[in-house]
Amino acid sequence: MRYSVVLLAMLTTRLGVADAEMRLPQWPRCVVWEPQFVGVGMANITLARPRPLRVHALRVDLDAQGLSLVTDQDNGDRELEVDGLRTSSFLLRNGCQAAINASAFWPLHKEDGGEQDIRGLVIAEGEVVSRIDEDKPRSAVVFRADRRAAIVDPPVDIDGVVTAIGGYGDLLRNGAAVPTHEYDEFVENQHPRTALGISEGGRTLILVVVDGRQPGYSEGVSLPELSEIMRLFGAEDAVNLDGGGTSTMVIERPVERRGAGGFQLVNRPIQGGVPGTERVSASHLGVRATRLPYSPQVR
Repeated sequence: MRYSVVLLAMLTTRLGVADAEMRLPQWPRCVVWEPQFVGVGMANITLARPRPLRVHALRVDLDAQGLSLVTDQDNGDRELEVDGLRTSSFLLRNGCQAAINASAFWPLHKEDGGEQDIRGLVIAEGEVVSRIDEDKPRSAVVFRADRRAAIVDPPVDIDGVVTAIGGYGDLLRNGAAVPTHEYDEFVENQHPRTALGISEGGRTLILVVVDGRQPGYSEGVSLPELSEIMRLFGAEDAVNLDGGGTSTMVIERPVERRGAGGFQLVNRPIQGGVPGTERVSASHLGVRATRLPYSPQVR
């Protein structure tokens, strides 16, 4: 079957690091992608240098049978654009197998359901939920009906766009690090980060979360380091997404382990300074995928 070939191809990807700027000296020469769902593989990397780091990634084949992407829909006549959700709540509510946080937003809420505005373009099922911020116009990730992804600069042609999320500044273009990060005043500071990369001409997504603000466990990365991480994972183009206490990656828990809940946190988010606590976010990107005929072992 086709998905068996896809999973076999995803199992091990060798990445050349000779030309990389070695900010991450312990990066493995071979990144192993462990299949989680049809067309979705996961890699978890632990580094001790340049500081303790936990890096989590999902590699998504957009051509995989049964795969689709979803994001947040508007909340109708309420004052702000969407009702915020924890990333795990978004995954469960939308029947996803994996999800990450996405665009920046405001205000913060402690519980699911509070109204929030998204800072950037969001399109859900072809309908515009949030438009590009005119004060700080930034690039967006768009998915069209041909199931190809692209990172596009404003003004964005939304004709034919099925799904879109707003970026928080470019990291890579055509495989090269973007030299300036004027959008982020904390460019050299180490923080939890979330990023999205694209490779293989828009056929493959690379979703990454780096834990941070947890001394001795994972202390976070700067934006130049995040750019390098995305390049080492094989991304050709990449954008930064909302980070800090919002950075979260979740997957569906295998059926035989549902007694502990329907989802599993892949990373260790740190909302409010409390490790393992999720922040309510206005914006997410979810992956719906076919379950494998066996349950993977998730670390």
